[in-house]
Amino acid sequence: MEKPKVVVICGPTASGKTALSVELAKKINGEIISADSMQIYKNMDIGTAKPTHDEMQGIKHYLIDCVSPTKRYSVADFKKDATNAIEEILNKNKIPIIVGGTGLYVDSLIYEINYNEMNVDLEYRAELEKIADEKGLEYLYDMAKEIDKIATEKISKNDKKRICRILEIYKSTGKTKTELEIESRKKEPKYDFKIFAINMDRSILYERINKRVDLMIDAGLIKEVENLIKKYDEIPTAIQGLGYKEVVAYFDHKYSKEEMIEKIKMESRRYAKRQLTWFRRNKSIHWLDASLGNERNTEIILKEIRWRNYRKEKLKIVCIAIAVIVLIYLIALLIKLVKKPTETFAVENGKIYQEEFAEGYIIRDESLINISNLENGIVPIKSEGDKVAKGESIYRYCINNEEEINQKIEEIDLQIQENLGNDDEYFSSDIKLINNQIDAKLDDIYESNNLKKINQEKSDINTYLTKKMKIKADNSNDETLKKLVNERNSLETQLTNNSKYVNADKSGVISYRIDGLEGTLTTGDFSYLNEDFLKNLKVQTGQIIAVNNKTNGKIVDNFQCNIACILTSDEAKNSEVGKSIKLRLQSSEEIPAKIVYKAVENNDKTLLVFEINNNVADLIKYRKTSFDVIWWSNSGLKIPNSSIKYEGNIAYVIRNRSGLKEKIFVKVLRSNEKYSIVENYSYAELKEAGYDTSELKNKKSISVYDQIEN
Repeated sequence: MEKPKVVVICGPTASGKTALSVELAKKINGEIISADSMQIYKNMDIGTAKPTHDEMQGIKHYLIDCVSPTKRYSVADFKKDATNAIEEILNKNKIPIIVGGTGLYVDSLIYEINYNEMNVDLEYRAELEKIADEKGLEYLYDMAKEIDKIATEKISKNDKKRICRILEIYKSTGKTKTELEIESRKKEPKYDFKIFAINMDRSILYERINKRVDLMIDAGLIKEVENLIKKYDEIPTAIQGLGYKEVVAYFDHKYSKEEMIEKIKMESRRYAKRQLTWFRRNKSIHWLDASLGNERNTEIILKEIRWRNYRKEKLKIVCIAIAVIVLIYLIALLIKLVKKPTETFAVENGKIYQEEFAEGYIIRDESLINISNLENGIVPIKSEGDKVAKGESIYRYCINNEEEINQKIEEIDLQIQENLGNDDEYFSSDIKLINNQIDAKLDDIYESNNLKKINQEKSDINTYLTKKMKIKADNSNDETLKKLVNERNSLETQLTNNSKYVNADKSGVISYRIDGLEGTLTTGDFSYLNEDFLKNLKVQTGQIIAVNNKTNGKIVDNFQCNIACILTSDEAKNSEVGKSIKLRLQSSEEIPAKIVYKAVENNDKTLLVFEINNNVADLIKYRKTSFDVIWWSNSGLKIPNSSIKYEGNIAYVIRNRSGLKEKIFVKVLRSNEKYSIVENYSYAELKEAGYDTSELKNKKSISVYDQIEN
């Protein structure tokens, strides 16, 4: 008996799963079941990116917004609820579409993994939490690794929730998580799952994630979390969700608002990478290229699942002859499929990388500005991020009391204003011009969100007001006014004459972000660096250095900086001093870099220092940041390695066009663990390789969208 078809669409966060699933549901008469561990909760809409009513386009969605945040919702709960939803949809003669990025939820369905016997032991969980607090998360990770190495190596060392779950499963069942999954996978699935995952260029994905976070903040994520805390006394699991725990930390004054937003972006990008790693372990997944668009990817899915309409409806016979031909064709196709089922892959234009995730310490050529032992009235001339040339003034200070002089000037200005009154018409031509200039500046302030610009506009307005006052006073016959103006001019001259300046001793960028490591992390000789030294700095990844008092600043080389990181020896196997690589920073920007220092540690670790010769303005905000080391990348026709076969030293693929198979020779340009970039051989190249005229006369080539056997 033919099993009911169930379509699964998974992939990383922000990859466009919702839009694609809705498009597909409209084509195949489907309904959608969410496989998202956070969208299940009520009153958590913004941070979970729940699809809106408009985005659903009339397609019914299950397992969204149906559980109170006060409840613990397990994988076992999801499996039971999702199975019920699948049966409900099938009973309507519709096709279930599972959509989500929670890999454990997806696996629980397609592999029939039974989690019911894995009881939650709250007492043991509290014990594990205590161990993590006292001995560190790495110690807890090593505990889990001793029990279940396979499961532990699949997760991040910072994923406390999953580390604890591995230990809980073993204590509860006496079996490892891996053993239970293997046992469960021996069971025959009840449904015919057709699994698809969305992939896209990493930089585009990270850009989408960053933009989504900004939109969440604008939509009121902070207020949403505030309302949750007010409404519910306890939120055991839901409040630990990505985006929510960071806002809670912001409420607890652990982060500034800016730091909180950057933290959500960074953790979202990390989560996306973990999702991709999880799904890539599944060899039965058919990967979709997001750049092709939803319409084309829907066509690929329809072709892959060999969709037919499951609704019971009366057949309309238009032409017996046509019906017979179609029937014969379908029978022949079915025989062919039964005889030899074949997995295919659509050739795509893509990019492959060899990369490693890393966290590194930023080392700059930076010099603190010496303003000690100066007189009073120190005033910064430059703002954060301003460029400064060697010899250019950075600070102004006064040898006498500048504050006292300015106060006297303000008092005189008030007296002048009182004596002048508000008669602007007397000097209409000059006064009206200045009034218009002031109004323009006020408009600029109203429209601008740039604090630096606003401060400049305010300064200009004060200048115009002073100018206006002087025009009126100078043209007055009042001797008292003239005396006040003369006194004011004298005080301004005193200020000018008493002012001195601190000048830059080198060119660069002004920064007031001082963290105390300016003399500790230095450029040039990096032999002082090692793993223990860096750990002892106790710097958090992604933490933004606060702008300190503006009388305490530094000059930073804005064009060059270094990043030091620790990798395992295996991760650093492609490294060598002098090698040019690329770094993908938190902003998703890929920038060229060079390895300038390498040291092998005693514990199978390697310390690398990268040199960046690009002006990356954002880096000045951080001392430690996360990034991807891209050892190499190649673009072109992208195919899975499993599709490549060899005839001697010549690679080839099998193109499958509706059952018609053709051997096509390809030149492999570069490969990573999963994919290769290839191009077609020329006639001359194949002839040189020894192929005769008869073999070459019908030389074929592959192109984008061609289906090749996997």
